[in-house]
Amino acid sequence: MGLNGEFYMYGTNETETVPPESQPLPPPIAQPTPQPRTSNQESQLEEEGDGSSNFILDQAEFIDTVVVSGAYVWLCCGITFFLLIPLVFLFLQIRGQLKLRKKDDH
Repeated sequence: MGLNGEFYMYGTNETETVPPESQPLPPPIAQPTPQPRTSNQESQLEEEGDGSSNFILDQAEFIDTVVVSGAYVWLCCGITFFLLIPLVFLFLQIRGQLKLRKKDDH
């Protein structure tokens, strides 16, 4: 369809003009039909039937959460160990100097 409602015929250069009133309307948009509400037991059964795919997704999210949490714990332990080493050496140096001073005083 060309501009101004013109239809081109294939294989020819002729155009046919169609007035806007005679152009077909687009089909109406289908509205979802309301489904009757089910009882509580029936809805639980439906959720259990569809739950297998959700269970796999929940299981994957759980594994991902455990791995990320473990990584944070490992990172915190590494940082603590990294900071603790110089503090231990500083403590040992001060303690050694104090022992030497006490030994010299006696």
